[in-house]
Amino acid sequence: MNFDKLFEPIKIGSLELKNRIAMAPMNMGYTDPLGYPGDQVLAHYATRARGGFGLLITEAVMINPHEWYGGDTMNVSHLTDYRYYRFWSKVVETVHSYDKCKICIQLSPGWGRQGHPPVSNPSVYPAAPSAVPLHIDLRNVLGNKGWMSQIKKNIKETTGADANFDELLKIPDEVYFSEEFQNNIKKMVMGTSDFLYHNIWREAPREITVEEIKELEGRMAAQAEAAFSIGFDAVEIHSPHGYLLHQFLSPMMNKRVDEYGGTVENRARFLTNIIRKIRAKVGNDRPVWCRLSGDDLSREGFPMKTSARLRLCARRRGSMPSTFPRVVIRLPEAPSRTTGKAISPAGQRGSRTRQVCRPSFPISLHPMNVLRPLRNSQWTSCPSAASP
Repeated sequence: MNFDKLFEPIKIGSLELKNRIAMAPMNMGYTDPLGYPGDQVLAHYATRARGGFGLLITEAVMINPHEWYGGDTMNVSHLTDYRYYRFWSKVVETVHSYDKCKICIQLSPGWGRQGHPPVSNPSVYPAAPSAVPLHIDLRNVLGNKGWMSQIKKNIKETTGADANFDELLKIPDEVYFSEEFQNNIKKMVMGTSDFLYHNIWREAPREITVEEIKELEGRMAAQAEAAFSIGFDAVEIHSPHGYLLHQFLSPMMNKRVDEYGGTVENRARFLTNIIRKIRAKVGNDRPVWCRLSGDDLSREGFPMKTSARLRLCARRRGSMPSTFPRVVIRLPEAPSRTTGKAISPAGQRGSRTRQVCRPSFPISLHPMNVLRPLRNSQWTSCPSAASP
């Protein structure tokens, strides 16, 4: 296969890139507890810029200043107000100093039901479209070697016992999801690790109000405008992987009966309103796109055909969709519709479901994502791949 196209320049709106290789957004947890990017964050992006990428996409950067955004336990990056601007402008300035490398900021309005109450105020539950709790399929977690080792380490430290989950991974869906088995597995995990139990069977989030939704729409637009003013070259809206915006898009997580629930267009209203309000502030030529999960592979979520409709909604509002052109596993709570097996995000199990589509131009590689303008592309099928 010829990869010459990877190294050719490309223009997206007003943004010109020296090549078509981009670093995917990855939450590193390098910021300080208040979300300020310091020297370690600066070194992380500077190293990648020096390595030759045409574009770097930052980790998810939180614009939600409220305690109910859902995630102060993982050193989340912030861009909630002017206090953060000079720190991020230093990151931008450093990246730009390396041979025309560009940088895109990924903005997020919250984690929703995948979040946690803040450590300082555990009574404040994260806000989500509906009060639908997250119940993770334990087989998905244990099917990942990294997660498996961390869980075994946690159990060893808290109980002194060596855990073995080999038999659990073999249990079929009809047994795993039965009421009797769920009750038994809850008792087992609760008696082993309280931390693990509350991460798998989380408490129900509270339903976010319409007023709060509209506030977040305005904040996303305001911080997108601020991001461009401090030097960022593009803005990506964080809407995949089961987080807050994805939750609104999914009928499994969005049970609302107001203007933000029901039809595909209503479920997409939060996202499309954000796009519309950003465009009103920054104009139509600035590169603004959203990241979507092509297929969340959950039994009650949205399949690829619904994702295609969502992309049309986003386009009509003025976004250049930056979606993964492949089926990705991002929801760790349900088995795949394709094989009926539970699989992990890292793909250790059920690799037959990891289908990739190949357009007429280079597509996403991980961890180096190749920019893929969706215009005039011809999709063809190709064998499944094991890349994460």
